[in-house]
Amino acid sequence: MHTAGFVRGRLVRLTGFKSSAYTEGALFTADKPLAASEKGVEMSRSDPFPSHQEFVTQTFAAGALDAKTKRLIALGASLAAGCEPCIRRSLAVARELGATPQELRETLAIAMVVGASKVKLLGRDCLADPSSEPGPPEPPAATPSAPTGGA
Repeated sequence: MHTAGFVRGRLVRLTGFKSSAYTEGALFTADKPLAASEKGVEMSRSDPFPSHQEFVTQTFAAGALDAKTKRLIALGASLAAGCEPCIRRSLAVARELGATPQELRETLAIAMVVGASKVKLLGRDCLADPSSEPGPPEPPAATPSAPTGGA
């Protein structure tokens, strides 16, 4: 990190995931000082979208759903979306919040149902007319217009 210009490197948590050859099982964060040309920029280097972080914090706070349930939902959505960083983060936080192996398996099963259903429905549509080529939809057929109420 230091050779790339980063300073104040900090261990965030042990993850159990191999994120690189040098940080196996650990998540690090670091700051990168502003260049002289950027000294007047107000935006924080650590979070260029502070309103997004506020949104995330508020969304994952316990409410009608407890924090663990929200993280399990996020894990399932992340799996279905194929967002690997989201999967790693949601899995780590769900485990920290006490998610059991059975809860994780059930979350995975739900994500698998969503993914399989998507493929099944898309496949059904593709196979409905195997001779059709992908392309823009055909315009609707012209229908005779109904007579208007004139004399």
